[in-house]
Amino acid sequence: MKKIAYGIPTILLLMSAFSVFICANVFADHVFIEPATGTSVSHDELLAVTDLIGSAVTEDGKNDLVTDKDGADFILKPKLTRLGGSIILSVSKVKDGKTVFSAQLKAAQIDELDKVAHRVTQAVLHGKKAAEDTRVGETTDQEAKEGTQRKPVIHALSVGLGGVVLGNLNTGSNIGFGLGASYGWDLNRVRIKFNAAGALDQNALFVDGGIGLNVFLLTTDFAPYLSGDFGLGLTKTQSTALMDSEVNAGFVGGIGGGIEIFRTSSVSLDLGVRLAMLLKSNAYGNPQTLSVRLGVYF
Repeated sequence: MKKIAYGIPTILLLMSAFSVFICANVFADHVFIEPATGTSVSHDELLAVTDLIGSAVTEDGKNDLVTDKDGADFILKPKLTRLGGSIILSVSKVKDGKTVFSAQLKAAQIDELDKVAHRVTQAVLHGKKAAEDTRVGETTDQEAKEGTQRKPVIHALSVGLGGVVLGNLNTGSNIGFGLGASYGWDLNRVRIKFNAAGALDQNALFVDGGIGLNVFLLTTDFAPYLSGDFGLGLTKTQSTALMDSEVNAGFVGGIGGGIEIFRTSSVSLDLGVRLAMLLKSNAYGNPQTLSVRLGVYF
């Protein structure tokens, strides 16, 4: 009885293992790989890439290679194309005569063909883009080079001048003189900048500086934009016979807009309007400045 009792668990274990093996083979995909074709590549390279794709198909045990098209669940069609010193591998997944998915990746040199073949094959099997299916140790030299190259940023320096109207600085409705400068980084749709501005009307003064942002509505030669900025500022009211000047300092917020002309050139013109306010009041209220300025970016 002890021998029989000992043998039953063993038999059950063997039956379970056999069932798992049978299920794995029943549900595994049967894959047929057509011989690789190519342009400007050697016969040996075509044979090598076909073998590499076959190894990638069977590595996880979820797929079986078959030698008969008719017995395959789907077909893989690899193609190699040489462009200069680089090689592009593309693999298409064909089912019932229709291409259901394809992926491609570039190898900067022939030595990377094993990485590329593995990446592209796994991407096609799992329905992912090869460029998105990066694994540790499988990044190609081409991707590494692309990763070190940044989109160029254009540095832009500007100066401008124009007319201003000061508010709550006891200047009445006089028009004063304004001057501004900025240094920034043009990122196509936006420009990040450090800016400084000064406005003078009689002996009233409004100066400020901070960080700002231009958001371009178009990326053409004539590019309208909206702007905003925040920083620190200093104001001085117009003195009178009965009242001395009052000086205040604090945070400044500004909003504006305008149009940049010849923006795609190395030198461009900027016609802008800006409304700024000191976030600290004086005897008249919060000092403000409304400016219209013509500037040059270079």
